[in-house]
Amino acid sequence: MTTDTRTWIVRYEYDPKARAWSAVSDSPRVASWGRTLAQARASVREAIELHLDLPDSQSLDDTGVVVQDQVVVPGVDTSEIASLQERRARSDQLRSEVARDTERLVGRLLEQGISTRDAGTVVGVSGGRVSQYRKQTR
Repeated sequence: MTTDTRTWIVRYEYDPKARAWSAVSDSPRVASWGRTLAQARASVREAIELHLDLPDSQSLDDTGVVVQDQVVVPGVDTSEIASLQERRARSDQLRSEVARDTERLVGRLLEQGISTRDAGTVVGVSGGRVSQYRKQTR
């Protein structure tokens, strides 16, 4: 299930009877579980770190290893889950870009002498948010 040694695909399956999640990577084979998805995710990452024989001072984040999660829930189409996760990631990225661009434009508007309230109206945020942007850039 992996494309190379830097990418691990982990499949998380919910077991309604056990009310728990299994976490399995087929190649190389690493498995773990957790009562919650967060617990399963943390424990399988720890198992991968052990498999890679990383020193205690190093984590997967330090190695460039990418863990791709595939969530499987009985009765729910996995492509629907993957599509929503992908759209959320794109949305988060866009939200970050908009915030950065808003802050930049607010700064330029304020440099032109426009009031905090009017700058907020121009960019579509409250005057209070404009004040926060102003404090962040100082």
